[in-house]
Amino acid sequence: MNIGIVTRKNESQFGGDLVALKSIGEGFNELGFRVFYGPTSEAVIKSDFIFLSNSCTDLRREASYLSSRNKRWGIIGFHEDFSKYYGDSIGFATYVQLMVDNQDIEGEYATLSKLLSSPKIYTFLNQKIPPTAFLNYNVLKDAKVCVANSNTEKGTMLKDCPSANVIVAPLAPGITEGDVAYSDEFLRLTGLDKGSYVLQIGRLEIRKNQLASILAMRDIDKPLVFIATKGYQSFYDNIVFKTIKKYRKYPTYIISEEHASYTEGNLKIIQMPNGQRLSNSCILSAYQNAGLHLHPAFWETPGYTYLEASRLGIPSVASSWGGFKDYCTLEGNSEDLNGLIKYVSPYDITGIESAIRELFGLKFEPIQHPIFTRTGKDMASEILQHIQ
Repeated sequence: MNIGIVTRKNESQFGGDLVALKSIGEGFNELGFRVFYGPTSEAVIKSDFIFLSNSCTDLRREASYLSSRNKRWGIIGFHEDFSKYYGDSIGFATYVQLMVDNQDIEGEYATLSKLLSSPKIYTFLNQKIPPTAFLNYNVLKDAKVCVANSNTEKGTMLKDCPSANVIVAPLAPGITEGDVAYSDEFLRLTGLDKGSYVLQIGRLEIRKNQLASILAMRDIDKPLVFIATKGYQSFYDNIVFKTIKKYRKYPTYIISEEHASYTEGNLKIIQMPNGQRLSNSCILSAYQNAGLHLHPAFWETPGYTYLEASRLGIPSVASSWGGFKDYCTLEGNSEDLNGLIKYVSPYDITGIESAIRELFGLKFEPIQHPIFTRTGKDMASEILQHIQ
């Protein structure tokens, strides 16, 4: 049997979904299947079983095409709970933009002190849920199988389509799968010292919530480092830069795939070598040498950076919104991995700051946990039971 995996069209905007799909595809290869992988191609469409992906994008056209040709198909979801996070993420970013631009709202200025004292003051700026969240009801219903990577994601899929056939196949632990040797590669790239910095990895994007990280770190005398691959919200990049310049008192680094290197005050942008994504070895080195991993995202399913940092024993301040807790609690383990994780609400600046101060620099051994022994082959094997 040939397997086709249809990825999203904007593959240049790298993300965890692409990592997961590649891992699943390699798993099917190991099981003896031929796998065709990409946004669209004749080989993908002619496969015996085809997976569409990213079920919060409009998949109606692709699903209709496959059904009209009697193809067997399913969905690998990365299904986001828009009703949980979308309005809040937009409202929070909008309020911070008003703060940095010194704009008033009905005669009253947006200020940091108001945000700190009333963490959900921004909710009147929330926007409506985009219609794509509701367009795929029949797509989910008609798919032979819908693959979620956590019980939280499964619940979101079933909330959006109660009759969907949803299974759970947890992800393998990203680039930390297998043995990982120590490296100082990232220190040589940045000039930073081992254990000195707070690290956040991900596109500059409203959902990933770098703004909360900046505001929570405003008075903490540690370098804040963002590793940011190419995004699609350039307006958000500008808000991030302005927020750093206005509120951060200490050095902030952005290791960027698309912005040229420059330094302005406490902001230092370092363009990735040759404008290409950092190698896996360099990213692993960034984790290994960090004093803390920080990622107060409004939503992740589950967020590879949590898995990767935890696998290496790097303490994390993690969002309580999303599916990561489901991974931690597998086989009766604690949701905080015995003190390695502090969960925070993505809009709670004071809570995020307290968690950073509590966890920074604590030493943990690499975590022994069932999730970190998973492989792409495991995922493919579990999915295969439902498509043969």
